[in-house]
Amino acid sequence: MSKDKNTWILILVIVGVIVVFGMFYQNYSPTTYPKFVISGNEVISRTLPTMVNQGGSISLIYTASNTAGTWGATIMDVVSGGCTFPGGGTTYQALMLSTSGNTKTVTLTAPSSKANCILSTSGNYQFGEATIKNFVSQTVQVCTPICTRPANQCTESSTVNNGCTGYCTGSSCLCTGSWTVTKNTPADIDCSNVVTDTELVAYGNSWISGSVTRAQLATAIVAWIGTG
Repeated sequence: MSKDKNTWILILVIVGVIVVFGMFYQNYSPTTYPKFVISGNEVISRTLPTMVNQGGSISLIYTASNTAGTWGATIMDVVSGGCTFPGGGTTYQALMLSTSGNTKTVTLTAPSSKANCILSTSGNYQFGEATIKNFVSQTVQVCTPICTRPANQCTESSTVNNGCTGYCTGSSCLCTGSWTVTKNTPADIDCSNVVTDTELVAYGNSWISGSVTRAQLATAIVAWIGTG
């Protein structure tokens, strides 16, 4: 009888272990954690400016969308036209993880000459083991700033758009590029669109010294009369 009793105790212990293990597995099974599920709709897009000054920096942002749960993706990108990724290369590889957020930013450097930097369609991304998808082609115009001020804006305090992404201020060009000024006449030294008495006298002295022709001085006199 004692033997049968021990047998039943052993059976009950085994059943109890099975029940406890089942409860533990149900509560802590990996199936209760969010998994990466490929829907086929996951997308990574690129955002960057359309124009940059020569030698400037370009902020390139990769954004993942239509994602769910825990995910991971790889990026392989290519740039041409003189722009470079960090380290000076024209190729870029990166890993994006849901634990780090849905965006990743990298800084490109524009060349010191006018060009069109192109992030080509050979760049691509892949979520997990899903199909590799190519980026669309995007172009960044590398602009050469030219500071041009019309005569009526040509003052010490004028601020004029340089045609790119910045401004030129004052009597000297604070941006990269050439400074083009339209004057009343060459005698209009301060670029005020008015030939003053002092400017005309100085211009007359230049004629006397031989650096200005008589015809140029005559034009300056007419401008002085018209603006006096």
